[in-house]
Amino acid sequence: MDDSMAAEEYIQCLRRVQANLAYLAPRADVQQSMKAPPGPAHMTPPAHMPQLQAKYDALKELFPGWPGNDARMAQNAGSPRTNQMNQMNPMNGMNPQMAQV
Repeated sequence: MDDSMAAEEYIQCLRRVQANLAYLAPRADVQQSMKAPPGPAHMTPPAHMPQLQAKYDALKELFPGWPGNDARMAQNAGSPRTNQMNQMNPMNGMNPQMAQV
């Protein structure tokens, strides 16, 4: 497995942990629980972890009708850090042969 694959898998898992904490945190405060979404942000497993599908199916049963934010996040699939690094890379968009010169 190359580093970019491992990095993307890490990012997918980290996004889910962050989203789960963002979902749970307002529920600890009665005043903020009214502002919280009706369910977790991620309702589908990471693409590299299909073995979690049964767990996500059980999650969908706990939050019937809640689609999550997976569809919206799929539109923004690129990592902001990755996109930012690509924009800052002076070799980005250059012909690979020219970059070697």
